[in-house]
Amino acid sequence: MQRFGFGIILVLAACLWHTTVLAHSRLVQTDVIHPRDTNDANKSGPCGVGSQATAPTVILSGSSIDIQWIETINHYGVWYLYLSTDGDTGFDDPNKHRLLKSYDDLDDVGISRTHPKTYSKNIALPDIECTQCVIQLIQEMRDRTPASNYYSCADVVLSKTGTTPTPAPAPAPTPPTDLTFAQLIVLLKTDFNSFDDDSDSYLSLSETQVHITSITLSQFEQIDGNHDGYLSLNEVVNEGKIDNPVNTTGASAKTVDDNKQGAGSMGSIMLVLLSVIVLFQFRLPNSRK
Repeated sequence: MQRFGFGIILVLAACLWHTTVLAHSRLVQTDVIHPRDTNDANKSGPCGVGSQATAPTVILSGSSIDIQWIETINHYGVWYLYLSTDGDTGFDDPNKHRLLKSYDDLDDVGISRTHPKTYSKNIALPDIECTQCVIQLIQEMRDRTPASNYYSCADVVLSKTGTTPTPAPAPAPTPPTDLTFAQLIVLLKTDFNSFDDDSDSYLSLSETQVHITSITLSQFEQIDGNHDGYLSLNEVVNEGKIDNPVNTTGASAKTVDDNKQGAGSMGSIMLVLLSVIVLFQFRLPNSRK
């Protein structure tokens, strides 16, 4: 009976010991370092099971920061700190951005999960910019054969201005060159309003060429059914096979030159007034007789 009870005690002690040693080393959260998780038993590299941060900390490129980590179960070995500029896939070359060559894990006693030991090093960051940087802590346990590692990672952004760099805008799609007439019509139908830079519901040749560099004068004139030097959406839809087009938005058709149109209207009015004056002068002497 006593042997049975002693066996139970050994089994319980073994379970407790196994549970305790699951934790070993990890990064500590600070103002600038936010570890992906608080698990200090990550044995799968390069960063354990934590997910990448959606809003990583922004740090000034070339600055120095304090990086802290803890050890919860003592193992003889060393720590390393690395920087990847390409997320979790950038650790292939360990010498490219090694932040901490090595830091010896002295054989201290009395370390436990409830009484962990904290380590801290001031680290100079490289003077580069990257939006997918990852700081990686590795604890290499050399009291194991073969040696095994624990991993802990934190996502950061390195910026020369100390703020998150603005991503470069995606280049605007370039229309294909040497468009056929049918392709040109489809493109104009689809993007007519976006090509209309001055928002007057008409496209001049120069305005069209800004967006479709390959359009030729002959193609433009073929669509310009009213031959006024401008394309309306109605002309585009009908592929130029119309006369006196009316804009589908309700605006009046545009002439070659709005000023000439105004001058023509004014000329008609002046002609009418002149006719009235001449007629009045001829009739005035007759009325005096």
